[in-house]
Amino acid sequence: RAMCKLYSLDESSMVDEWMAFACSSQNDIEITLSALESFEKELQEKNAKTKQTLRKAPSDDIVYNKDCIDQLLDGEEHSLIDAYCTPEMKANKRLLKTPDSSSRKLLKTPPSRTPASRIFSPNSYSPNMYSSRSNAGEVLATLNMCGISEEAINWKGCKTKIEISAANPENWLDRNYGYMFQKISDRIEALRDQVSIIAESLQKEHGIEELGYVDVPCQDTTTVIGRIGCDSNGRLNAASIFIAGYNSSRICRSKTSLNVKELPHFSFFPGQVVALDGKNPSGNTFIASRLYQGIPLPFNKIPFEKARLYYPNNDSPMNILVACGPFTTADNLLYEPLSDLLKVILNQEPDVAILCGPFVDAKQEIIKQGNIDISYEELFMERLREIIDNVGRVSTSVVFLPSTRDIHHEFIYPQPPFARPSNLKNAPEIHFVSDPCTITINDITIGLTSTDILFHMGAEETAGPPGMSDRIGRLLRHLIHQRNYYPLYPPSEEINFDHKNFVEYGFMPSTPDILIVPSDLRYFVKDVEKCCCINPGRLAKGQVGGSFARIAVLPPQAPDQPVISRIASQIVRI
Repeated sequence: RAMCKLYSLDESSMVDEWMAFACSSQNDIEITLSALESFEKELQEKNAKTKQTLRKAPSDDIVYNKDCIDQLLDGEEHSLIDAYCTPEMKANKRLLKTPDSSSRKLLKTPPSRTPASRIFSPNSYSPNMYSSRSNAGEVLATLNMCGISEEAINWKGCKTKIEISAANPENWLDRNYGYMFQKISDRIEALRDQVSIIAESLQKEHGIEELGYVDVPCQDTTTVIGRIGCDSNGRLNAASIFIAGYNSSRICRSKTSLNVKELPHFSFFPGQVVALDGKNPSGNTFIASRLYQGIPLPFNKIPFEKARLYYPNNDSPMNILVACGPFTTADNLLYEPLSDLLKVILNQEPDVAILCGPFVDAKQEIIKQGNIDISYEELFMERLREIIDNVGRVSTSVVFLPSTRDIHHEFIYPQPPFARPSNLKNAPEIHFVSDPCTITINDITIGLTSTDILFHMGAEETAGPPGMSDRIGRLLRHLIHQRNYYPLYPPSEEINFDHKNFVEYGFMPSTPDILIVPSDLRYFVKDVEKCCCINPGRLAKGQVGGSFARIAVLPPQAPDQPVISRIASQIVRI
């Protein structure tokens, strides 16, 4: 009876099975304990084969839904994607692609969805690592160039009138543009323009009268300008460097190997435009003997009398708060770090709050799985309303900077700003800017980008001799000397790069007084080339809290006083 119930057999079926077993094994009909054990073993094997057959051959009458659609796609998804790829594209290891966008993730429907009420309800989860933290408000890093004690610095806004505008209105990205229509000829021309902008400044600043050619044999020392590249698929190193020469009178059509053994020290990355002295005896390798120092752009000068007008109280600094997404932890969409940041804003009332994306992070676990019943645009609008409703209670101006990790926004670099909602047409204190951009806040020029250029560049950079210190300082110096926000070429596979629009919108009109470069690297605040460079860190890191930055800018005391000498900045744990 137990065997009938276990294998779903009635009395007659059990008898038939036993008769078949007895005949096949040539045993007597007598039922013994050992015969029953062998019989049960055969029933188990038959049952396992039946289940395996059913799995391999599903019925043609099956109705697919969101829970079983994967069965239909498993055998076809890769061939579907491969049908649109050429053999060269399949073999290319550096194929540009959307982050985390394997064919399986693109085609699969999530197995289940979590109701929005459960995602956003505080009662729907147990206390997490973020809410149980005990070090909120801890100061993690400090840069104090203003000469007064940190205890004496007023971190509350001075409630002065704030004017935020484009540093260069002629090259200001304020609307969407068409992309994915680049012709090869346009891309080549854009790359050449990008090199020429930097090359001409190097030639002018160093007084280089005549440029040589890197690919022409020459026994005498000559000066050349070109773009650094890597001749292998791996990371750049001293043995794999090549230089693609630049000369306004002739296009160098071939790359030339670069020998750097005679340079006392160097730091190179793919895409860097450099000026070198050296020789090319054979025509195959340029032997560099001198590397010219990059030249930063001048700072944006504001007349002293005009700058003083922005500080009605002589001792009260202008306060700026900077935070970078993600604004929620990886295990939920409650946006607790954002709520705590808004409490800081309401308490300290900074004059300006700069919020850098991602706001709806494509790398957030729930977003990646698609377990959400509202659209990404609706989720962003809910957070936007929360920010504006809270900030509206104080006199803080807010700057919103998008990120290529914002899943609801245009995935292109340079990235246009978020569309201004219709109900904010008459809200001058709310500003939507592009990534990257350079803005002026009263008498201060600030460079902004939410793209992790430091991480991308650091993964490709090589420096010598081994053991050189201050790697972050070198990367920041490259940004300032190359005079644009993304000098790496080819760009990271995480970035969809529009070269033509980058030439127009990706360059700095002047060296910023403050450069905001959010990164997954460790937070920092540094003085580099008299520019205050800040990585505020991520507001949320996995399931724990991150950090944000606050900046105090004191009033000028003399006409030619550098802005860096008026700045105090801190990195604070949320």
